[in-house]
Amino acid sequence: MAGHGSSSLLVFLLFLLHLLLVSSFRFSFSPPFTKNDRILVGGNATKTGSCLRLTSRSRFETGRAIYAERIRLVDSSSNTVSSFSTNFIFRIRQGLISADGLAFFLTSSTEDPRVPPEESSGRQLGLISANRDGYPSNQMVAVEFDTYPNVNETQDQHVGIDINSVRNSYRVANLSSSGLQFTNMTLMSAWIDYSSNSSVLEVRLGYFYEPRPEEPMVSGVVRLNDFLGDRVWVGFSAATGAFADGYEVLAWEFAAGGFNPEISPPLLSPSPSPSQSPPSPLPASPDSLEPPSPLPASPDSLEPPSPLSPPPSSPPSPPAPAPTQSSPSTTPSSSQLRKPWPCALMLLFALALV
Repeated sequence: MAGHGSSSLLVFLLFLLHLLLVSSFRFSFSPPFTKNDRILVGGNATKTGSCLRLTSRSRFETGRAIYAERIRLVDSSSNTVSSFSTNFIFRIRQGLISADGLAFFLTSSTEDPRVPPEESSGRQLGLISANRDGYPSNQMVAVEFDTYPNVNETQDQHVGIDINSVRNSYRVANLSSSGLQFTNMTLMSAWIDYSSNSSVLEVRLGYFYEPRPEEPMVSGVVRLNDFLGDRVWVGFSAATGAFADGYEVLAWEFAAGGFNPEISPPLLSPSPSPSQSPPSPLPASPDSLEPPSPLPASPDSLEPPSPLSPPPSSPPSPPAPAPTQSSPSTTPSSSQLRKPWPCALMLLFALALV
C-alpha cells in the first residue's frame, strides 16, 4: 500500500510540474514609448511619447513595430498550439483619401521581422512582398484593418484575416455592417482571440469608449501549426500608397495561455463603458512621466529570448503629449506573469518524501 501511495503522489507531482511548465505569459504596453526597449521598430515606424507611429501621412511608406522576443505559441513535437488574446487601441490620422491600412501579425519567417519586405507598400500593408503574395514560405497570419478598396477588395473599410496572402484574405467583414467607421483621430479598440480547443480565431472591433462586443466581427478556423513554426514574432505593420494615412497604436496587451487546452489566457481589460467619463486628452507632457521599467525575463514555459538590436533608422519624431491611461505600465505585474518558484520548492520538498 505504501508503494501504491508513493506512486500516486509521484503522478500528482508530475502533473503539478506539467502545470508549471505551461504557465501563462502576458505583457502590456502604454505611453510613453520613446524609452521602451521591449518594442522594436523598423521601416518608417517611430516611437513617440504618445504612440507607436507606424506611418505618417506620407505616400508609399511602410512601418512595423514588434515585441522584442519571439514567443512560443506552437509545439510541433506534440502538435499543440497555445491559446492567446491581444487587445490594442489605435487611431488613424486620415489624409484627403484614406489608405491603406494597418495589421496585427504573427510570423515565424526567418527574415528580419522589424523590416517590411520590399514592394510591400500600399495594399500589401507592409506584410508581404507583392511578388511573393500567397507563398507558404511567408509563414504569416495577420488581421488587417483596411481603409481603401483595392482591386479584388469589394469592401470599402473592412477587417480581414490573412494567411500568407494579403490580396486574397481568408475571411473579410465590412465595417458598415457593424455600424462602425474609421474616421480621423477616432480611438478604436480591437480584440483578437485564438482558442487552442477549437482553432478558431475571432476578431472584435469597437470604438474606444464602448464595451467589448459580444459577437466577433469576423472569425474562422485557423490551425496555426499548419502555417507557423514553433516560435513567432508578434507585432503591427502598416502601409500607405498613392494616398496616405498616419497609423498609430496607443496601447497594447498580449496574453498566451500555454499548451494545456484547459488553461486559457486571462481576459484582457475591456475598454471603458460609455457611462465612464473619458480622461483628459492631454494632461501632461511625456517628460513629466516616469520612464518605463524594463520587463523581467520570460517565463520558463517560453523559449529563450531572441533579442534583436535596434535597426538603423531615421531619427524619431519629437515626443508628443501622452494621453492618460487607466494603468500606464510596461512591466507585467505579479498577477500577469505567473511565478513558479514557490510551487517549485514545494515540488522538490514533496519529491524528497517519495
